[in-house]
Amino acid sequence: MKQKIAFGLICLVFCFMPQAVLAATTATCPISFNGETGKLTAFIQNETAYLPLRDTIELCCVTIDWDNANKQATVSTGLDTTVFKLTGGKWYLDGKEMNESREPLIRNNQLYLPLYAIRNLCEVKVHWNREQQQIEVDFPFVYIAGQWQYYDGMKYTPIKKAAGQEACYRTVHLGEGTTGTDYLWELKSDGQCRRLAADWNITDWQIKDGVCYYLAMQMGFGDKYRVYAVDLTDGKKTQLGDPDYLYNITIKKDGPLYVLTGYTTQPKDWRVKNEGVLINGIAEAALSDDVVEDEELMQQTYGRYLLPLDGGEQTMLKALSE
Repeated sequence: MKQKIAFGLICLVFCFMPQAVLAATTATCPISFNGETGKLTAFIQNETAYLPLRDTIELCCVTIDWDNANKQATVSTGLDTTVFKLTGGKWYLDGKEMNESREPLIRNNQLYLPLYAIRNLCEVKVHWNREQQQIEVDFPFVYIAGQWQYYDGMKYTPIKKAAGQEACYRTVHLGEGTTGTDYLWELKSDGQCRRLAADWNITDWQIKDGVCYYLAMQMGFGDKYRVYAVDLTDGKKTQLGDPDYLYNITIKKDGPLYVLTGYTTQPKDWRVKNEGVLINGIAEAALSDDVVEDEELMQQTYGRYLLPLDGGEQTMLKALSE
């Protein structure tokens, strides 16, 4: 992602904002970025840590544009954006008012935001290390000497491109395992990057003609997915197939029951073709977790489907339950 960060104007604008907190800070605190200290410093005021917006964003491959007329900054990590806005003396993140006791402040002509705001804007892992008495910021990717590296919180590992691909692709999970979000990133060989998709559990993806198609696992037992398409030009997300169906399903007889099988090693048996996505599917109502609950409905709906790329009605190509 080419970084075009218009901060000169931002700093000038913020210097004349009476709403920003200009009170003296009580302490400074080092910031460890991907295990390295010395690049960034935070301020502590009223038991709140404030991080420098400009410097943090530059390290996190994020862009920002300031709209002086509307007094708002639009921060982008790829196809989506987060809006940071000042209006009526109050601060907002995506329309939600920020905590009044932790207002942004200006220090040395630079805007500092509370730790939680930086976490939301830059989509990074940020936490307080009490033992080391420092704030730790972890961003999963860095571009060093022409090579993308993945940072897992301990060390850097080179990311290799797959054969025939012009970029590297990697998913990163942020938040708790059961409530967090998977982010799919595109890392180009020229150092540009962007986030392509976000969902609870992105398991597999294919990119064709400027569109990212991906499988998102549904909560519950077994491999049960829905299929989505994200236009890489405007970021529009579309669900493909029937919303009452689950996809990438394999069902076999196991004694007296029909069950989903191979849900940890199941190959991703789906393809994106010019005419649509080819994938196995079944009506969700036929299943109860990883067991077929309605065998009659399974016989009617379990099959190989063609899901039109424009989001139209699916077509069963072959019944798989015969």
